[in-house]
Amino acid sequence: MIHDRQERMYENFKNCSSVVIWSLGNESGWGRNLHREYEYFKSVDPTRPVHYEGCFNRRTYEGLSNEEKTFVRNMDFRSLMYPTLDRLKTELGAPQYPASVVLCEYSHAMGNSCGDLMAYDDIFQSDPRYMGGFIWEWCDHALRLTDEKGETYFGYGGDFGDKINLYNFCMDGTVSPDRHPHSNLLEAKAVFAPVRIRKDEAGAVTLWNRYAFSDLSHLEVVLEVYADGTLQSRKILPVSAKAGEQVVLPSPEPVKGADAYAVYRVLRKNGTVWCDAGFEVFAVSYPLEGKIERVENTAPAPVLTESGAEYTVSAGKARYTFRKDTGLLTGLAVDGEELLAAPLRWNCFRAMTDNDVARRKDPVTARWRQDFSWGDLAYAQVRICNLSAEVRDGCAVISGSFRCATPGARKVTEGTVEYRVWGDGRLEIRQTGAFNPAAPHWFPRYGYVLPLKDPGDIRYFGYGPRECYEDKCHHAVLGHYRYLPDDPADQWEKPQESGSRCHTRWVKVKGLSVEGDFSFAASRQDPVSRDEARHLHGVATLDHTELYVDYRMSGVGSHSCGGQHPEERYRINPGEVFDFTVTLIPQ
Repeated sequence: MIHDRQERMYENFKNCSSVVIWSLGNESGWGRNLHREYEYFKSVDPTRPVHYEGCFNRRTYEGLSNEEKTFVRNMDFRSLMYPTLDRLKTELGAPQYPASVVLCEYSHAMGNSCGDLMAYDDIFQSDPRYMGGFIWEWCDHALRLTDEKGETYFGYGGDFGDKINLYNFCMDGTVSPDRHPHSNLLEAKAVFAPVRIRKDEAGAVTLWNRYAFSDLSHLEVVLEVYADGTLQSRKILPVSAKAGEQVVLPSPEPVKGADAYAVYRVLRKNGTVWCDAGFEVFAVSYPLEGKIERVENTAPAPVLTESGAEYTVSAGKARYTFRKDTGLLTGLAVDGEELLAAPLRWNCFRAMTDNDVARRKDPVTARWRQDFSWGDLAYAQVRICNLSAEVRDGCAVISGSFRCATPGARKVTEGTVEYRVWGDGRLEIRQTGAFNPAAPHWFPRYGYVLPLKDPGDIRYFGYGPRECYEDKCHHAVLGHYRYLPDDPADQWEKPQESGSRCHTRWVKVKGLSVEGDFSFAASRQDPVSRDEARHLHGVATLDHTELYVDYRMSGVGSHSCGGQHPEERYRINPGEVFDFTVTLIPQ
């Protein structure tokens, strides 16, 4: 039976140029019959290598029989599934295995994933014996269903009256069931691009032709410079690079204006069967040093008043209200119109991604809401103590010490917070502190939530236009963008964290601008409902829009199948020290 299957495969596909490797199967055990099939392929087609991960799986070389050792030594690849980055770095040089290493599966694209593709690619490029890897997989698998209200959705395990299933494990693709690209696919496109452009610490910009055989005569590199939201210059750069060659590109000069940045775009000169002329093969952006003329603040000092349980600060066209007992901002009015639907709150929870849930080797992260000895991160609260208020150096200063903790009083962070209201109405919120070093897990996010009555048209300057995270941002380009809360393009059929934008410089909503360096998102979805719902149409909606302004959002990783965490540098880890400032500016 094994041979009949392999022989039929060979005869069917031997003349297909797209077939470059013969595989003996997948996750199917192994033994002498499979060894014979290896010898069969070598006898009928010595031009193609042969792959089979099963002979390396779950057993050490020392534990193999002599016959088995001969088999694995003869294989054309050392094949792995979902190795950690640290393990992958150690896979070369073992004398008992072939020199080349291929990941027949890695970066499980289930839900909001593919967060460490660049980290893996950096290892692949470090030695030619790393053959690369295959993302699992191309598309989500689901059937379009209609509920009793007439709303359509994609059904997966458990939606058909079936009791035995793997839930949404079939929803693991880079595109949706109807083939709309997820942000996972955009990240893969950027990481796998045949051209890479990087800027070193000295400021030199280098282009690397990653083609194995082709020069770049079919491509052109365009340098665009932006400032104050407008294109300042655009020029085509003369580039000549042979296969594998690296060349230095011209660097743009500093420009006058705010929000200055440069974008390098690699475009197709001519159309082909799969794209039109001008198709963007790769793009990368870098902030520039802008020459900004500072205007001295001559506004009168703000007015600080105390009444009962509140402090009120009036400055310019803004009025801020702070509660004495909690120290929280409870009111934000601009030109007499209240913007907040509820008090500003601290937040350290996100609707868990498929990767967050699947930490099978270290399941503590799946207990962000279930660890009764620690508490439920979704309901963490902050208390500000030792509150003081005064007007000094031309601004109103309200400060105190804070502790953010779960309802079980387990500390998440503690430190100091200071509100500074300037005469022109700006509110600067700065907190310094540290995450609990004794926490049993890393934290999903940390920052503020501003519940807005009506955000109006949301615009931002940062990375986009699609969702991006610290470990999944190589597809994103600096720019000025509009933001659609709960954009369907960034939603997942199994609801989870989505829509965030890392390293945002400012966000403008109705009556307010928020400035700093933060991750942000806006949503009308209830975060707890999003975490618990099976499908998007089951998520409860709020009567207001919540603007998330995060000190950090932890990376999303890519191991809902392999079970590893995101890289440590892309996580908020226990004991991390922070100094986080955002400024609210009335508009």
